[in-house]
Amino acid sequence: MEQDAAFVRDNATIQNLRIQTNADLVICLVEREYANGVIGSVTTILANNSNYTAAVRATFSSLNNFFTFTHELGDLVGVVTGMIQAVRLIRTGTYLPPMGHFGL
Repeated sequence: MEQDAAFVRDNATIQNLRIQTNADLVICLVEREYANGVIGSVTTILANNSNYTAAVRATFSSLNNFFTFTHELGDLVGVVTGMIQAVRLIRTGTYLPPMGHFGL
């Protein structure tokens, strides 16, 4: 899946569309099943002008508590899931496993 996010980043057509629409981030929905069960990936956590893409399996983008689209969007803007969970634990005394990654 990381290769798909990189392909989206390196694709000239997508680069041109990003420039034309003045988009900061690009998230591609894919219809592919990955052998390792991955359902979302980014080129980097905290996007920059060189690495600004993610790939998400379309069927898991918002299905049955797999909010993978929003999870990967959060990764691109620098949200680190573990930090969110730690703050929740400190503030409320409860812990919820992070959503959006397969198997969590």
